[in-house]
Amino acid sequence: MERNSFAVLFFLKKTKLLKNGEASVCMRITANRVRVETNIHKDINPSLWNQAKECSRGNYA
Repeated sequence: MERNSFAVLFFLKKTKLLKNGEASVCMRITANRVRVETNIHKDINPSLWNQAKECSRGNYA
């Protein structure tokens, strides 16, 4: 029997910082061991990012 899996992960692209020091937020979707990564067109200061919760700290719009 085949097992189905699905996961969504948000992360920062810290290797390519913008001129203002912010990093792009990217999303990785994994379904049945097939991975797709995309940029969600949001930028954030890396010091405000909580990697454990995969979200920003505070009220950041």
